[in-house]
Amino acid sequence: MLSSTRTPLAPDMPTLSESGVSGLAMESWLGIFAPAKTPPQAITRLRADIRAALPDLKTRFETSGGEAWDLPDDELDGFVVSEHATWTRLIRDAGIKLD
Repeated sequence: MLSSTRTPLAPDMPTLSESGVSGLAMESWLGIFAPAKTPPQAITRLRADIRAALPDLKTRFETSGGEAWDLPDDELDGFVVSEHATWTRLIRDAGIKLD
């Protein structure tokens, strides 16, 4: 498992960290974003519609080994900044270049 926690779908499968590979965890994630100048009422409606669908999405994610989060804006902002910094550093340290 590349995540930092075991999946409920394979609870006996150790994570990489538990297998002796420290410092490596990779989670795939998705978020829904809107352009900066989107009207506040459109954002409010979008949030409400997403939250209404979240119970079904949560069930679907969990049956495939995933997890659904409902992060407040400030936490999502911080998460995105952290992910960007992590992957930027890893790409630079590995010397990966775009052809």
